[in-house]
Amino acid sequence: MRKIKFLPHLLGDSHSLASYRRRILISDDKNGFEGWFHNNYPTENQHFETYNLEITAEKLSSRSMVNPAAGISGWLKNNVRQEDFVVMKAEAQVVDEMMEEKTICLVDELFLECKNHFQDDGVGDENESKRAYWQCLALYGSLRDQGVAVHQWWN
Repeated sequence: MRKIKFLPHLLGDSHSLASYRRRILISDDKNGFEGWFHNNYPTENQHFETYNLEITAEKLSSRSMVNPAAGISGWLKNNVRQEDFVVMKAEAQVVDEMMEEKTICLVDELFLECKNHFQDDGVGDENESKRAYWQCLALYGSLRDQGVAVHQWWN
């Protein structure tokens, strides 16, 4: 099993998590991500504010503190600053919105769930939320080009 290099490991001692104003975890908490994060992510014994979002392909709805009418980009603009360290797990449709609204720059590390046609999740081939695999790869590349540390999230 290959060990994942998380952003705090890559930044080293010069940018410890304690040096950030706030540490924030944003997740749709599907497939146990929040539990996985707390068990595996190098938090350096720092508290992460956790925001759980229920995300649908059409719009965002809230389970905690997110105004669905504002969407994730509006929420980020109102609640997050560049001085915050933000880790997020999101699906590709949400990330597309954030890139379009220019709010992806507020996320430091992203766990991207990009459903593609190679994945067999029991849903028929006509599922419109699935992308061609090359589209997922292109999205990863675009995120990296914008300075976001991105990992593929598998169910």
